[in-house]
Amino acid sequence: MLNEKKTMDCIRRMQEFDLFQFVSPEMFKEPQELEVLERLDSIFLSEERIIVTGKPKVWYVYLLGLFYSLDEVAFLKAAKRLNLPNRIKNSLCEDRTQCRESLEKLTSKKKCEPVEVYHAFANLSVEGVVFLMALSSTDRINKYANIYFNQYQGRMKPSLTGNDLVKMGVEPGPVYRFILNALREARIEGSVKSREEETALVEERFLKP
Repeated sequence: MLNEKKTMDCIRRMQEFDLFQFVSPEMFKEPQELEVLERLDSIFLSEERIIVTGKPKVWYVYLLGLFYSLDEVAFLKAAKRLNLPNRIKNSLCEDRTQCRESLEKLTSKKKCEPVEVYHAFANLSVEGVVFLMALSSTDRINKYANIYFNQYQGRMKPSLTGNDLVKMGVEPGPVYRFILNALREARIEGSVKSREEETALVEERFLKP
């Protein structure tokens, strides 16, 4: 069904016959659940809105949409009824959690800082990003997604590496991840733009006694 070209037609038909109750009686209890899937359908029909890097698995995005509103117990029961492979079940668990966290980050304040936008999308799968766009009835999420993919993704990797930190005298350990994340955030904010500026930041913040 989720591989059909007219997926929403199939979903509507199944809902009319109340067939989703056999997957989970908790599905489609609220009208906004179907509204999200309708917006998802519009996103796929309007290809210019798909600004994500990589081609999303359409069937998986709809599956995520069907399961998104379920609580953890209902979700696990539904996954068991459908005999979902562990790989897909685990991916859905991760994307459900990440989408909720990202939606909260991006809609809880009037304007998000660049670092907040980056982290809201960085941990999402391609399919998760597409579904996140459908969760909002405004263009706000779409705007932030464009900013992430056009300005941040793949462009904010620090020039310094773990080997460079060793040469600079930083003791190996978990602090490396913290330092590299600080360098990435500094690039996103625009406070550093070169390898030399990264080196200066590390010396100032992490090597001074």
